[in-house]
Amino acid sequence: AMLAMQGQLFWEAEELLGKAKKRSLYWPTALAGSADLYIQTTRAEEACTVLLQALKLSPKNHIYWAMYSRALDMLMQFDESLKAAEKSLKIDPEQLGGILGLGHLYRVMGDKDKSIQQYKKHIAKSTFQGEGYWGLADLKTYKFSDQEIDAMIKATENEMSPPVIYAQLHFSLAKAFESKKEFDRAFEYYKKGNMIMRSCNPYDSNHVSENIDQLIEGYNATFLESASNKVNSSDAPIFILGMPRTGSTLLEQILSSHSKVEATMELPFISRYSAELRHQGDKFGGYPQKVHNIAPGNFKTLHDRFMKSTEVFRHGAPHFIDKLPNNFLHIGLIHLMFPNAKIIDTRRDPMDTCLSLYKQCFFAGQNFSYDLRELGLFYQNYLKIMNHWNTALPGKILTTNYEDLVSDPEPEIRRLLEYCGLDFEEACLTPHLTKRAIRTASSEQVKQPITNANLAYWRNFDSHLSDLKVALGNAYSAE
Repeated sequence: AMLAMQGQLFWEAEELLGKAKKRSLYWPTALAGSADLYIQTTRAEEACTVLLQALKLSPKNHIYWAMYSRALDMLMQFDESLKAAEKSLKIDPEQLGGILGLGHLYRVMGDKDKSIQQYKKHIAKSTFQGEGYWGLADLKTYKFSDQEIDAMIKATENEMSPPVIYAQLHFSLAKAFESKKEFDRAFEYYKKGNMIMRSCNPYDSNHVSENIDQLIEGYNATFLESASNKVNSSDAPIFILGMPRTGSTLLEQILSSHSKVEATMELPFISRYSAELRHQGDKFGGYPQKVHNIAPGNFKTLHDRFMKSTEVFRHGAPHFIDKLPNNFLHIGLIHLMFPNAKIIDTRRDPMDTCLSLYKQCFFAGQNFSYDLRELGLFYQNYLKIMNHWNTALPGKILTTNYEDLVSDPEPEIRRLLEYCGLDFEEACLTPHLTKRAIRTASSEQVKQPITNANLAYWRNFDSHLSDLKVALGNAYSAE
Protein backbone atom coordinates (compact mmCIF):
# COMPACT_ATOMS: atom_id res chain seq x y z
CA ALA A 1 0.00 0.00 0.00
CA MET A 2 2.82 2.42 0.83
CA LEU A 3 4.49 1.68 -2.51
CA ALA A 4 1.20 2.23 -4.31
CA MET A 5 0.81 5.60 -2.58
CA GLN A 6 4.32 6.61 -3.61
CA GLY A 7 3.25 5.96 -7.18
CA GLN A 8 -0.02 7.88 -6.61
CA LEU A 9 -1.99 4.70 -7.27
CA PHE A 10 -4.51 5.69 -4.63
CA TRP A 11 -7.29 3.29 -5.64
CA GLU A 12 -4.93 0.33 -5.30
CA ALA A 13 -3.47 1.68 -2.05
CA GLU A 14 -6.91 2.01 -0.48
CA GLU A 15 -7.80 -1.57 -1.41
CA LEU A 16 -4.56 -2.89 0.10
CA LEU A 17 -4.97 -0.82 3.27
CA GLY A 18 -8.48 -2.18 3.61
CA LYS A 19 -7.05 -5.69 3.61
CA ALA A 20 -4.38 -4.70 6.14
CA LYS A 21 -6.96 -3.29 8.54
CA LYS A 22 -9.15 -6.38 8.25
CA ARG A 23 -6.20 -8.55 9.24
CA SER A 24 -5.10 -6.26 12.09
CA LEU A 25 -7.95 -3.93 12.96
CA TYR A 26 -6.13 -2.40 15.95
CA TRP A 27 -2.73 -2.09 14.32
CA PRO A 28 -1.96 1.67 14.59
CA THR A 29 0.38 1.61 11.60
CA ALA A 30 -2.40 0.42 9.29
CA LEU A 31 -4.71 3.10 10.65
CA ALA A 32 -2.05 5.77 10.19
CA GLY A 33 -1.39 4.50 6.67
CA SER A 34 -5.06 4.98 5.89
CA ALA A 35 -4.90 8.46 7.39
CA ASP A 36 -1.93 9.30 5.16
CA LEU A 37 -3.93 8.13 2.14
CA TYR A 38 -6.96 10.16 3.18
CA ILE A 39 -4.81 13.28 3.67
CA GLN A 40 -3.15 12.86 0.29
CA THR A 41 -6.55 12.48 -1.36
CA THR A 42 -8.02 15.38 0.68
CA ARG A 43 -10.46 13.24 2.67
CA ALA A 44 -9.76 14.97 5.95
CA GLU A 45 -12.82 13.82 7.89
CA GLU A 46 -11.95 10.18 7.25
CA ALA A 47 -8.34 10.90 8.22
CA CYS A 48 -9.47 12.35 11.56
CA THR A 49 -11.61 9.29 12.27
CA VAL A 50 -8.80 6.76 11.82
CA LEU A 51 -6.21 8.97 13.52
CA LEU A 52 -8.34 9.20 16.64
CA GLN A 53 -8.41 5.39 16.65
CA ALA A 54 -4.62 5.26 16.22
CA LEU A 55 -4.08 7.83 18.99
CA LYS A 56 -6.17 5.79 21.42
CA LEU A 57 -3.72 2.97 20.87
CA SER A 58 -0.56 5.10 20.68
CA PRO A 59 -1.29 8.38 22.50
CA LYS A 60 2.38 9.42 22.65
CA ASN A 61 3.12 9.01 18.97
CA HIS A 62 4.10 12.50 17.84
CA ILE A 63 3.72 11.57 14.14
CA TYR A 64 0.05 10.69 14.63
CA TRP A 65 -0.55 13.97 16.48
CA ALA A 66 1.14 15.88 13.65
CA MET A 67 -1.00 14.08 11.06
CA TYR A 68 -4.10 14.79 13.13
CA SER A 69 -3.15 18.48 13.19
CA ARG A 70 -2.80 18.49 9.43
CA ALA A 71 -6.17 16.82 8.92
CA LEU A 72 -7.85 19.33 11.24
CA ASP A 73 -6.13 22.14 9.36
CA MET A 74 -7.64 20.81 6.13
CA LEU A 75 -11.05 20.96 7.79
CA MET A 76 -10.34 24.60 8.79
CA GLN A 77 -10.58 23.68 12.47
CA PHE A 78 -7.53 25.77 13.20
CA ASP A 79 -7.75 26.09 16.96
CA GLU A 80 -7.96 22.31 17.36
CA SER A 81 -5.22 21.86 14.76
CA LEU A 82 -2.98 24.17 16.80
CA LYS A 83 -3.59 22.14 19.95
CA ALA A 84 -2.68 18.89 18.14
CA ALA A 85 0.46 20.46 16.65
CA GLU A 86 1.57 21.73 20.06
CA LYS A 87 0.95 18.30 21.58
CA SER A 88 3.08 16.69 18.86
CA LEU A 89 5.94 19.12 19.55
CA LYS A 90 5.63 18.65 23.29
CA ILE A 91 6.27 14.92 22.78
CA ASP A 92 9.20 15.57 20.43
CA PRO A 93 10.34 19.23 20.41
CA GLU A 94 13.05 18.57 17.81
CA GLN A 95 10.88 17.26 14.97
CA LEU A 96 11.52 19.52 12.00
CA GLY A 97 8.25 18.72 10.24
CA GLY A 98 6.29 19.76 13.30
CA ILE A 99 8.21 23.03 13.64
CA LEU A 100 7.61 23.85 9.98
CA GLY A 101 3.97 22.80 10.14
CA LEU A 102 3.37 25.06 13.12
CA GLY A 103 4.84 27.92 11.09
CA HIS A 104 2.39 27.23 8.26
CA LEU A 105 -0.48 27.04 10.73
CA TYR A 106 0.38 30.37 12.34
CA ARG A 107 0.52 31.91 8.86
CA VAL A 108 -2.96 30.65 7.98
CA MET A 109 -4.29 31.93 11.29
CA GLY A 110 -2.85 35.38 10.60
CA ASP A 111 -0.06 35.42 13.19
CA LYS A 112 2.76 36.45 10.90
CA ASP A 113 5.32 37.08 13.67
CA LYS A 114 4.93 33.61 15.19
CA SER A 115 5.04 32.12 11.72
CA ILE A 116 8.37 33.80 11.04
CA GLN A 117 9.72 32.58 14.39
CA GLN A 118 8.88 28.98 13.50
CA TYR A 119 10.43 29.21 10.04
CA LYS A 120 13.63 30.65 11.50
CA LYS A 121 13.65 27.94 14.17
CA HIS A 122 13.39 25.33 11.40
CA ILE A 123 16.30 26.93 9.53
CA ALA A 124 18.44 26.92 12.66
CA LYS A 125 17.85 23.23 13.34
CA SER A 126 17.75 21.80 9.81
CA THR A 127 20.54 20.36 7.70
CA PHE A 128 18.54 21.08 4.57
CA GLN A 129 17.10 24.55 5.05
CA GLY A 130 15.13 25.15 1.86
CA GLU A 131 11.72 24.54 3.43
CA GLY A 132 12.23 27.12 6.16
CA TYR A 133 13.60 29.74 3.79
CA TRP A 134 10.74 29.14 1.35
CA GLY A 135 8.28 29.55 4.21
CA LEU A 136 9.70 33.04 4.73
CA ALA A 137 9.84 33.84 1.02
CA ASP A 138 6.29 32.63 0.39
CA LEU A 139 4.98 35.20 2.86
CA LYS A 140 5.65 37.59 -0.06
CA THR A 141 6.22 40.46 2.37
CA TYR A 142 9.33 39.18 4.19
CA LYS A 143 12.62 40.98 3.42
CA PHE A 144 15.74 38.83 3.63
CA SER A 145 18.83 40.37 5.20
CA ASP A 146 22.19 40.27 3.43
CA GLN A 147 23.33 37.72 6.02
CA GLU A 148 20.36 35.47 5.22
CA ILE A 149 21.06 35.77 1.49
CA ASP A 150 24.70 34.80 2.04
CA ALA A 151 23.58 31.83 4.14
CA MET A 152 21.19 30.68 1.40
CA ILE A 153 23.90 30.95 -1.27
CA LYS A 154 26.20 28.86 0.92
CA ALA A 155 23.37 26.32 1.42
CA THR A 156 23.10 25.84 -2.37
CA GLU A 157 26.56 24.27 -2.22
CA ASN A 158 25.00 21.28 -0.44
CA GLU A 159 23.73 19.42 -3.49
CA MET A 160 22.84 16.45 -1.30
CA SER A 161 19.60 18.26 -0.42
CA PRO A 162 16.43 16.44 -1.51
CA PRO A 163 15.37 17.89 -4.91
CA VAL A 164 12.23 19.72 -3.78
CA ILE A 165 14.02 21.29 -0.79
CA TYR A 166 16.94 22.24 -3.05
CA ALA A 167 14.46 23.86 -5.44
CA GLN A 168 12.81 25.77 -2.59
CA LEU A 169 16.19 27.21 -1.68
CA HIS A 170 16.60 28.56 -5.22
CA PHE A 171 13.07 29.99 -5.27
CA SER A 172 13.82 31.71 -1.94
CA LEU A 173 17.01 33.26 -3.30
CA ALA A 174 15.13 34.39 -6.37
CA LYS A 175 12.56 36.12 -4.20
CA ALA A 176 15.32 37.75 -2.13
CA PHE A 177 17.05 39.23 -5.18
CA GLU A 178 13.74 40.22 -6.73
CA SER A 179 12.88 42.27 -3.64
CA LYS A 180 16.26 44.02 -4.13
CA LYS A 181 15.21 44.70 -7.77
CA GLU A 182 18.07 42.57 -9.08
CA PHE A 183 15.75 41.00 -11.63
CA ASP A 184 18.31 39.28 -13.87
CA ARG A 185 19.96 37.55 -10.94
CA ALA A 186 16.54 36.66 -9.51
CA PHE A 187 15.50 35.04 -12.78
CA GLU A 188 18.55 32.80 -12.83
CA TYR A 189 17.51 31.37 -9.48
CA TYR A 190 13.88 31.05 -10.58
CA LYS A 191 15.06 29.21 -13.67
CA LYS A 192 17.24 26.79 -11.70
CA GLY A 193 14.49 26.15 -9.14
CA ASN A 194 11.97 25.43 -11.88
CA MET A 195 14.37 23.09 -13.67
CA ILE A 196 14.78 21.09 -10.47
CA MET A 197 11.01 20.92 -9.89
CA ARG A 198 10.40 19.97 -13.51
CA SER A 199 12.91 17.11 -13.27
CA CYS A 200 10.96 15.43 -10.44
CA ASN A 201 7.41 16.22 -11.65
CA PRO A 202 6.56 14.43 -14.90
CA TYR A 203 4.32 16.43 -17.21
CA ASP A 204 2.98 15.82 -20.73
CA SER A 205 1.50 18.86 -22.48
CA ASN A 206 0.14 16.63 -25.26
CA HIS A 207 -1.86 14.67 -22.69
CA VAL A 208 -3.36 17.92 -21.40
CA SER A 209 -4.36 18.96 -24.92
CA GLU A 210 -5.99 15.56 -25.50
CA ASN A 211 -7.91 15.89 -22.24
CA ILE A 212 -9.19 19.34 -23.26
CA ASP A 213 -10.40 17.94 -26.59
CA GLN A 214 -12.14 15.06 -24.80
CA LEU A 215 -13.91 17.48 -22.45
CA ILE A 216 -15.10 19.57 -25.39
CA GLU A 217 -16.31 16.46 -27.21
CA GLY A 218 -18.14 15.03 -24.21
CA TYR A 219 -19.61 18.21 -22.74
CA ASN A 220 -20.98 19.57 -25.99
CA ALA A 221 -23.67 22.28 -26.05
CA THR A 222 -26.49 19.91 -26.97
CA PHE A 223 -25.75 17.56 -24.09
CA LEU A 224 -25.31 20.36 -21.56
CA GLU A 225 -28.67 21.84 -22.52
CA SER A 226 -30.58 18.56 -22.50
CA ALA A 227 -29.05 17.23 -19.27
CA SER A 228 -29.42 20.38 -17.21
CA ASN A 229 -32.12 20.13 -14.53
CA LYS A 230 -32.62 23.17 -12.30
CA VAL A 231 -35.24 21.52 -10.13
CA ASN A 232 -34.09 20.93 -6.54
CA SER A 233 -30.64 22.31 -7.34
CA SER A 234 -28.98 24.53 -4.74
CA ASP A 235 -27.85 28.05 -5.63
CA ALA A 236 -25.66 28.26 -2.53
CA PRO A 237 -22.24 27.52 -4.12
CA ILE A 238 -20.21 30.21 -5.85
CA PHE A 239 -17.34 28.75 -7.86
CA ILE A 240 -14.30 30.99 -8.39
CA LEU A 241 -11.98 29.40 -10.93
CA GLY A 242 -9.53 30.08 -13.74
CA MET A 243 -5.76 30.09 -14.02
CA PRO A 244 -3.99 30.23 -10.66
CA ARG A 245 -2.36 33.53 -9.62
CA THR A 246 -5.00 35.69 -11.35
CA GLY A 247 -6.52 37.39 -8.32
CA SER A 248 -8.92 34.64 -7.29
CA THR A 249 -8.04 35.02 -3.59
CA LEU A 250 -8.79 38.75 -3.84
CA LEU A 251 -12.20 38.01 -5.37
CA GLU A 252 -12.86 35.46 -2.65
CA GLN A 253 -11.91 38.05 -0.02
CA ILE A 254 -14.23 40.63 -1.59
CA LEU A 255 -17.19 38.27 -1.75
CA SER A 256 -16.60 36.84 1.72
CA SER A 257 -16.76 40.41 3.07
CA HIS A 258 -20.47 40.32 2.18
CA SER A 259 -22.85 39.37 4.98
CA LYS A 260 -24.50 36.65 2.88
CA VAL A 261 -21.34 34.91 1.68
CA GLU A 262 -18.71 32.84 3.47
CA ALA A 263 -15.38 31.60 2.21
CA THR A 264 -14.41 27.97 2.62
CA MET A 265 -11.18 26.91 0.90
CA GLU A 266 -9.96 25.35 -2.34
CA LEU A 267 -12.35 22.45 -1.99
CA PRO A 268 -11.21 19.13 -3.53
CA PHE A 269 -14.61 17.59 -4.22
CA ILE A 270 -15.29 18.53 -7.86
CA SER A 271 -11.91 17.25 -9.05
CA ARG A 272 -12.42 14.13 -6.93
CA TYR A 273 -15.76 13.41 -8.57
CA SER A 274 -14.18 13.88 -11.99
CA ALA A 275 -11.43 11.42 -11.06
CA GLU A 276 -14.03 8.92 -9.87
CA LEU A 277 -15.91 9.19 -13.16
CA ARG A 278 -12.71 8.73 -15.12
CA HIS A 279 -11.74 5.72 -12.99
CA GLN A 280 -15.16 4.18 -13.60
CA GLY A 281 -15.23 5.28 -17.23
CA ASP A 282 -15.11 1.86 -18.83
CA LYS A 283 -18.58 1.14 -17.46
CA PHE A 284 -20.12 3.59 -19.91
CA GLY A 285 -17.52 3.72 -22.67
CA GLY A 286 -15.02 6.26 -21.39
CA TYR A 287 -15.06 9.61 -19.60
CA PRO A 288 -15.42 12.42 -20.48
CA GLN A 289 -16.13 11.56 -24.12
CA LYS A 290 -19.13 9.44 -23.16
CA VAL A 291 -20.37 11.54 -20.28
CA HIS A 292 -23.84 11.49 -21.86
CA ASN A 293 -24.04 7.77 -20.98
CA ILE A 294 -24.09 8.63 -17.26
CA ALA A 295 -27.58 8.40 -15.77
CA PRO A 296 -28.93 11.89 -14.93
CA GLY A 297 -29.61 10.78 -11.38
CA ASN A 298 -25.86 10.41 -10.84
CA PHE A 299 -25.40 14.17 -11.15
CA LYS A 300 -28.07 14.72 -8.48
CA THR A 301 -26.21 12.21 -6.30
CA LEU A 302 -22.99 14.19 -6.77
CA HIS A 303 -24.90 17.39 -5.98
CA ASP A 304 -26.06 15.92 -2.69
CA ARG A 305 -22.61 14.52 -1.88
CA PHE A 306 -21.04 17.93 -2.45
CA MET A 307 -23.53 19.71 -0.23
CA LYS A 308 -23.04 17.09 2.49
CA SER A 309 -19.24 17.14 2.24
CA THR A 310 -19.07 20.93 2.47
CA GLU A 311 -21.19 21.14 5.63
CA VAL A 312 -18.09 21.03 7.83
CA PHE A 313 -16.74 24.19 6.13
CA ARG A 314 -19.98 26.21 6.28
CA HIS A 315 -21.50 28.15 9.14
CA GLY A 316 -24.94 29.21 7.97
CA ALA A 317 -24.50 31.93 5.31
CA PRO A 318 -26.84 31.59 2.29
CA HIS A 319 -23.87 31.29 -0.08
CA PHE A 320 -20.38 29.80 0.15
CA ILE A 321 -17.33 29.91 -2.10
CA ASP A 322 -15.36 27.06 -3.63
CA LYS A 323 -12.14 28.68 -4.88
CA LEU A 324 -10.22 25.88 -6.59
CA PRO A 325 -8.72 27.50 -9.73
CA ASN A 326 -8.34 24.30 -11.75
CA ASN A 327 -12.07 23.66 -11.57
CA PHE A 328 -12.19 25.50 -14.91
CA LEU A 329 -11.63 22.05 -16.40
CA HIS A 330 -14.83 20.81 -14.77
CA ILE A 331 -17.35 23.56 -15.56
CA GLY A 332 -19.46 21.09 -17.52
CA LEU A 333 -19.68 18.77 -14.51
CA ILE A 334 -20.34 21.72 -12.18
CA HIS A 335 -23.19 22.88 -14.41
CA LEU A 336 -24.84 19.45 -14.44
CA MET A 337 -24.51 19.21 -10.66
CA PHE A 338 -25.42 22.85 -9.91
CA PRO A 339 -27.24 24.51 -12.81
CA ASN A 340 -28.26 27.35 -10.48
CA ALA A 341 -24.78 28.04 -9.10
CA LYS A 342 -22.67 31.07 -10.00
CA ILE A 343 -19.35 30.54 -11.80
CA ILE A 344 -16.69 33.26 -11.91
CA ASP A 345 -13.68 33.03 -14.23
CA THR A 346 -10.79 35.20 -13.03
CA ARG A 347 -8.46 36.61 -15.66
CA ARG A 348 -5.26 38.58 -15.58
CA ASP A 349 -2.76 39.67 -18.20
CA PRO A 350 -1.38 36.40 -19.68
CA MET A 351 2.25 37.42 -19.21
CA ASP A 352 1.73 38.45 -15.58
CA THR A 353 -0.28 35.27 -14.96
CA CYS A 354 2.34 32.94 -16.36
CA LEU A 355 5.29 34.74 -14.77
CA SER A 356 3.56 34.68 -11.38
CA LEU A 357 3.07 30.93 -11.76
CA TYR A 358 6.71 30.47 -12.76
CA LYS A 359 7.81 32.33 -9.63
CA GLN A 360 5.75 30.11 -7.30
CA CYS A 361 7.17 26.85 -5.98
CA PHE A 362 3.96 24.82 -5.85
CA PHE A 363 3.98 21.82 -3.55
CA ALA A 364 1.75 19.85 -5.93
CA GLY A 365 -0.89 20.09 -8.63
CA GLN A 366 0.62 22.63 -11.05
CA ASN A 367 3.26 20.63 -12.89
CA PHE A 368 2.77 22.74 -16.03
CA SER A 369 4.25 25.76 -14.24
CA TYR A 370 7.92 24.73 -14.20
CA ASP A 371 8.71 25.48 -17.85
CA LEU A 372 7.95 28.71 -19.73
CA ARG A 373 6.99 26.98 -22.96
CA GLU A 374 4.70 24.52 -21.18
CA LEU A 375 3.17 27.41 -19.25
CA GLY A 376 2.27 29.17 -22.47
CA LEU A 377 0.79 26.03 -24.00
CA PHE A 378 -1.27 25.38 -20.87
CA TYR A 379 -2.62 28.92 -21.00
CA GLN A 380 -3.64 28.35 -24.62
CA ASN A 381 -5.52 25.22 -23.55
CA TYR A 382 -7.18 27.20 -20.75
CA LEU A 383 -8.45 29.74 -23.31
CA LYS A 384 -9.62 26.94 -25.58
CA ILE A 385 -11.74 25.22 -22.95
CA MET A 386 -13.08 28.52 -21.57
CA ASN A 387 -14.14 29.58 -25.07
CA HIS A 388 -16.01 26.29 -25.33
CA TRP A 389 -17.76 26.72 -21.96
CA ASN A 390 -18.79 30.28 -22.80
CA THR A 391 -20.18 29.16 -26.17
CA ALA A 392 -21.93 26.07 -24.82
CA LEU A 393 -23.26 27.86 -21.72
CA PRO A 394 -23.97 31.42 -22.88
CA GLY A 395 -24.37 33.88 -20.03
CA LYS A 396 -23.59 31.26 -17.40
CA ILE A 397 -20.06 32.39 -16.50
CA LEU A 398 -18.94 35.83 -15.32
CA THR A 399 -15.46 36.76 -16.54
CA THR A 400 -13.58 39.23 -14.35
CA ASN A 401 -10.44 41.15 -15.25
CA TYR A 402 -7.83 41.67 -12.54
CA GLU A 403 -6.47 44.85 -14.13
CA ASP A 404 -9.93 46.45 -14.18
CA LEU A 405 -10.63 45.35 -10.62
CA VAL A 406 -7.50 46.85 -9.07
CA SER A 407 -7.54 50.01 -11.22
CA ASP A 408 -11.15 50.98 -10.46
CA PRO A 409 -12.53 48.58 -7.82
CA GLU A 410 -16.06 49.83 -7.13
CA PRO A 411 -17.64 49.33 -10.60
CA GLU A 412 -16.16 45.85 -10.86
CA ILE A 413 -17.23 44.92 -7.35
CA ARG A 414 -20.78 46.15 -8.04
CA ARG A 415 -20.85 44.07 -11.25
CA LEU A 416 -19.62 41.04 -9.33
CA LEU A 417 -22.27 41.39 -6.63
CA GLU A 418 -25.03 41.96 -9.18
CA TYR A 419 -24.09 38.76 -11.01
CA CYS A 420 -24.23 36.86 -7.72
CA GLY A 421 -27.66 38.33 -6.92
CA LEU A 422 -26.32 40.20 -3.89
CA ASP A 423 -27.07 43.71 -2.69
CA PHE A 424 -24.14 46.10 -2.54
CA GLU A 425 -22.39 46.33 0.84
CA GLU A 426 -19.64 48.84 1.66
CA ALA A 427 -17.52 46.17 3.37
CA CYS A 428 -16.79 44.65 -0.04
CA LEU A 429 -14.79 47.78 -0.94
CA THR A 430 -12.35 47.20 1.95
CA PRO A 431 -11.76 43.43 1.83
CA HIS A 432 -8.38 43.76 3.57
CA LEU A 433 -10.26 44.51 6.78
CA THR A 434 -12.11 41.18 6.71
CA LYS A 435 -10.52 38.79 9.20
CA ARG A 436 -10.38 35.14 8.22
CA ALA A 437 -7.92 32.31 7.79
CA ILE A 438 -6.43 32.05 4.29
CA ARG A 439 -4.41 29.10 3.02
CA THR A 440 -3.39 30.24 -0.48
CA ALA A 441 -0.12 31.76 -1.70
CA SER A 442 -1.77 35.21 -1.70
CA SER A 443 -2.72 35.10 1.97
CA GLU A 444 -0.56 38.09 2.98
CA GLN A 445 -1.20 40.11 -0.17
CA VAL A 446 -5.00 40.24 0.24
CA LYS A 447 -4.57 41.61 3.75
CA GLN A 448 -3.34 44.83 2.12
CA PRO A 449 -5.59 47.50 0.51
CA ILE A 450 -6.40 46.89 -3.16
CA THR A 451 -3.59 48.29 -5.31
CA ASN A 452 -2.63 48.39 -8.98
CA ALA A 453 1.08 48.71 -8.21
CA ASN A 454 2.07 45.45 -9.87
CA LEU A 455 0.34 45.77 -13.24
CA ALA A 456 2.55 44.69 -16.18
CA TYR A 457 5.09 43.44 -13.64
CA TRP A 458 6.37 40.92 -16.19
CA ARG A 459 8.29 43.70 -17.98
CA ASN A 460 10.91 43.54 -15.21
CA PHE A 461 11.83 40.09 -16.59
CA ASP A 462 11.10 40.83 -20.26
CA SER A 463 14.47 39.79 -21.64
CA HIS A 464 14.05 36.27 -20.21
CA LEU A 465 10.52 35.53 -21.42
CA SER A 466 10.86 34.96 -25.19
CA ASP A 467 9.91 31.27 -24.93
CA LEU A 468 6.76 32.21 -23.05
CA LYS A 469 5.77 34.83 -25.62
CA VAL A 470 6.15 32.35 -28.47
CA ALA A 471 4.14 29.66 -26.65
CA LEU A 472 1.35 32.10 -25.80
CA GLY A 473 0.96 32.96 -29.48
CA ASN A 474 -2.02 35.22 -30.09
CA ALA A 475 -2.73 35.35 -26.34
CA TYR A 476 0.38 37.52 -25.93
CA SER A 477 0.12 41.20 -26.75
CA ALA A 478 2.92 43.71 -26.39
CA GLU A 479 0.39 46.48 -25.81
